[in-house]
Amino acid sequence: PPMRPRFEKIVALPPAQVLGQLRKAMDRSDAVCCGTTMPGHAVLRLPDDQQHFWSPRLSLEVEAHPDGAILRGLFGPKPNVWTLFMGMYLAIGFSGTTGLMFGLSQWSLGMSPLLLWSVPAALLVGAAVYGLALYGQRLSREHMYVLRQFVDEAVD
Repeated sequence: PPMRPRFEKIVALPPAQVLGQLRKAMDRSDAVCCGTTMPGHAVLRLPDDQQHFWSPRLSLEVEAHPDGAILRGLFGPKPNVWTLFMGMYLAIGFSGTTGLMFGLSQWSLGMSPLLLWSVPAALLVGAAVYGLALYGQRLSREHMYVLRQFVDEAVD
């Protein structure tokens, strides 16, 4: 499954009106979503009291289309969660690469290449982090549905 699910939707309204309807829906007192809109773009999330660590955000690009407007949605985690996972992947990749270089150096010098074990270890830890990301995505499935339904109801 993709790390950041996407969707596209064509609506028979001009982009400015689509964004206006999203803003109007978010401003209602019974709105299930909140967020920001700016020309050509909107970011939606659940209200703070309903959010969890794994709660997603929906980034929408709204562009002109011959039939009205096209919405391109991209679900993703909060920026701090995204940064945490990218940092973990970077650290794992750096550790595995460094271990590989030192292990190959040890091997070429006739020493015991113990640091080569960091490569499979990095692969295992990387797979575990990827599994954790998929688990968080599974936990947030209901929230993604709420965000998508909100968009569909606001612009239809």
